[in-house]
Amino acid sequence: MKENLGCLRQTLIGCLAIVVGIFVCSVASVAGIDLMCHNDIEHKLPLYPQAVVVSEESGFFRARAMGMSTILMTTRDPAKDVRTWYSHYRLELEKQSYDERSGRRTSPGGLSNVSFRVEENSETGETLIYLMSECAYN
Repeated sequence: MKENLGCLRQTLIGCLAIVVGIFVCSVASVAGIDLMCHNDIEHKLPLYPQAVVVSEESGFFRARAMGMSTILMTTRDPAKDVRTWYSHYRLELEKQSYDERSGRRTSPGGLSNVSFRVEENSETGETLIYLMSECAYN
């Protein structure tokens, strides 16, 4: 009888170790994917310099990481200047990821899909900047 209790205890401890291991691996995987998404988004579509973040919406842990998110920023810079800054930034990224000799991209597209929208707020004279991102969502 004492042997049966020892065997049962070892089985329960083994099962608990497996459950804890699965939990730890799951949390580490999600955290790792979240960090990779955040870094990819920050690289592809950085925050506009000196803009003020007005709001952040996220469908998961944090904005500009895993899931879908939208950030609204404002700046006193004219909308045309903001569009030009983002266009030049994205063009430079494209240049860095293209090898002219081979005619191929040298870096993969990344994990995330990003986009931006720029609008003029006629009431305040400020420019509104919307940054949208989606990563590891579907």
